[in-house]
Amino acid sequence: MSAYNKLNGEYCSESWWLLTKVLRDEWGFDGFVVTDWYAGEDPVKQVVAGNDMIMPGKAYQVRPGRKDEIEELIKAVREGRLSEEVIDRSVKRVLKVLARTPAFKGYKYSNQPNLEAHAKIAYEAAAEGVVLLKNDGALPLSGDHKVAVFGTGQIETVRGGTRSGWTYPRYIISILDGMRERKIEVDEKLAELHRARAWSF
Repeated sequence: MSAYNKLNGEYCSESWWLLTKVLRDEWGFDGFVVTDWYAGEDPVKQVVAGNDMIMPGKAYQVRPGRKDEIEELIKAVREGRLSEEVIDRSVKRVLKVLARTPAFKGYKYSNQPNLEAHAKIAYEAAAEGVVLLKNDGALPLSGDHKVAVFGTGQIETVRGGTRSGWTYPRYIISILDGMRERKIEVDEKLAELHRARAWSF
């Protein structure tokens, strides 16, 4: 999924350098790229840059001045600003991923996943995926440290994405409670001040 934000003054979802040169040519990504919801401003630039699916479409419903993306893409093809080959490329990428799926290959799911095993893998992946860029002796924290936590983010721990990315994990713990579980001394007065302002997910 391409990002909402701009990089070097250009929307990430409209950046050929980011989505084609870096992602595909340098990193070898061979899947398909989808925009984040209502991201960017120009669907033609988004497709040329390397997005294969614009989500959710109909940006004009939430962004005044925008038009239907399908109409904009068709118009760009008719005016010669967008080649059919680029559209075909995107369609092929989406179909290529679809053809790799177990469902496409006739897999019959049991609807009885091994939730314990999956939770263990998810935990291990999360723990191994953390990258510490610099540590001047501050980590790891231990019971010898007293920690002050600020803001509601350490309580309102998001358990996945929001909206379509919402998940129902087997085990959830906030940053604050995780520190407590590890016997790290937390400034409880400050924590409770923020807890009163937090909303529960």
